[in-house]
Amino acid sequence: MLTRIDHVMICVSDLARAIDAYRRIGFDIAPGGVHPGRGTENAIAFTGEEYLELMSLRDRDEYLRATDGRGGLVDYLAKGGGFRYVAVQSDDLAADFAGMRARGVDVSDVATGSRRTPSGQELRWKAASLGARNELPIFFVEHLTPLLDRQRQPRRASTRTVCYASTGSTS
Repeated sequence: MLTRIDHVMICVSDLARAIDAYRRIGFDIAPGGVHPGRGTENAIAFTGEEYLELMSLRDRDEYLRATDGRGGLVDYLAKGGGFRYVAVQSDDLAADFAGMRARGVDVSDVATGSRRTPSGQELRWKAASLGARNELPIFFVEHLTPLLDRQRQPRRASTRTVCYASTGSTS
């Protein structure tokens, strides 16, 4: 079942500069890590169970190889980047997408994904998106790594205390 909004993705051409800008406006954001074999990297700011994700290219050539040269992120960043997607969380992505297909919705296949945090932790998920005939800025995610493990990324040095609470959701 689709359960909630999981996170919002903002694509940026310079991740370090974007991290600095979001920190200056009050987000407790930290490098999230790299997406192995995908040529991308991110930074994450949890706001409870939800989070803000800054996404950037780490290696353009690796990204183009991973996307069979389609390069959607390359083109998106060339146009200035910015808000890209709302990620909706599912507790059973395969069943949700089977239901969508049964209702005639054009959807992708479910694929696995991961990222490696700066501390070396691997975070895993399943993801899928609406098909090419649907231009809504939405994709769907089912986390395979529990929320508390995902929130345990190294925090930047700070003078304030950050406390995360969980009701059992997962990214």
